[in-house]
Amino acid sequence: MGNQKKYPWNGIILILLGTALLIHQTGLINIRFFQIIWIALALWGFIITIRGFATNSNGKIFWGTVLFLSGISFIIHSFDLIEMPHRIFLPAVFIIFGFAFLMMFVNNIREFSSFLLSIIFFVIGGLLILAEIGYLNRWDVVYYIKNYWPVILIILGAGLILKRRQKQLDS
Repeated sequence: MGNQKKYPWNGIILILLGTALLIHQTGLINIRFFQIIWIALALWGFIITIRGFATNSNGKIFWGTVLFLSGISFIIHSFDLIEMPHRIFLPAVFIIFGFAFLMMFVNNIREFSSFLLSIIFFVIGGLLILAEIGYLNRWDVVYYIKNYWPVILIILGAGLILKRRQKQLDS
């Protein structure tokens, strides 16, 4: 591991960002500044995620995935690739966090609490999206989330207890 080659990814991203901005300034391509920022953010998040998997760092995996998917979401919105109304932003945040927890679970299958959190975030995000596009009543969804969010704590607590019991059985 000592002779592993490390690349200065942050420097590479800055060079790519500067090159894209310079090309824009010269008029060769017409791209807005925020479109470049979102592309750089997505690349940076991807690199952080890969580094997290390489070093087995759940924090890097989580935040790298959040940055990557947020960048992709804003790229889709800023380039008008898919019609995304602004009201989808909050549900998208829940979905992004669901994927981030799922990536932590993929990194370490024994972290069942990460899997539970991913399912919870996916369900909440999915319900909010269904409410925003008109399949569910928005106020019903808000009511159930507002009143029944403590169920999440119960599920997480049960997951922690099961995780501890599994560790005791393994040793």
